[in-house]
Amino acid sequence: MKEQELENAYNDLHKLSEEYWGTYSLNKFFIQINTRKPRSAVPSYDFQNHTFSNADQQVLQRENFPALFHEHVHYIHEVSTMVGITAFHFEMINRGAFSGFVNLPQDSSINKLKEEELKVITKTSFFLQV
Repeated sequence: MKEQELENAYNDLHKLSEEYWGTYSLNKFFIQINTRKPRSAVPSYDFQNHTFSNADQQVLQRENFPALFHEHVHYIHEVSTMVGITAFHFEMINRGAFSGFVNLPQDSSINKLKEEELKVITKTSFFLQV
């Protein structure tokens, strides 16, 4: 029973509202599609590793192609405009600046900025603001 409870909790955490077919997270380059299928409906879904086969992935992509295409247009719009690139640039600056004030664990994916990198970012930020 505990495995079923974990599956239900995982599904609930990652379920989109029934109103939406998909979402694109700005500055995260992340698309989420609501297939309206529980994970148990995907034949190869592995509940331990939360993975499934490429064949099942392709079936889901074909079934949800309009939503994928729509969300991909949001992605293209973001990365092809100064508004999107500027917002992403400042997010990277904030991560780097924040990393200078915390003790990062050894396995962290965030690297502290070096002094010369901070100078380059400062100059680039000034250019983007002008």
